[in-house]
Amino acid sequence: YNTALRALEQLGLADVFGETRIPLYVLNVTYPLIDAELVRFCAGKKAGLVIEEGSPDFIEPAIGQILRKADLNTRLHGKDCLPMAGEYTGAVLLDGVTGFLKAAAPELLPGRVRAPNADAPKSTPATSE
Repeated sequence: YNTALRALEQLGLADVFGETRIPLYVLNVTYPLIDAELVRFCAGKKAGLVIEEGSPDFIEPAIGQILRKADLNTRLHGKDCLPMAGEYTGAVLLDGVTGFLKAAAPELLPGRVRAPNADAPKSTPATSE
């Protein structure tokens, strides 16, 4: 949670007090998943990112199954944006969250992330005298 919040903070989507522009559903306990709670959270959302460290992924497919049974079309992302294995460090989560947002909600990203070269100084053609 803290590392994900820090990634959102670096993208300008959260503050140091935990207030975020991205809704978060935080699992303190991963079993059992509460179907009704997950469905209520995902209803009306076009996409969600499951941050599940470790391999293989267990929670992402389980959530996907719950959403399908509820006939929700929320697109689920997880190991397609984040590494299958290894520690989810700050840099890893920043890259993963950025990749997810580029695919699912690019309008939320700051311009410097969406088009990093947009603010680059224009080069002037060399002239020969």
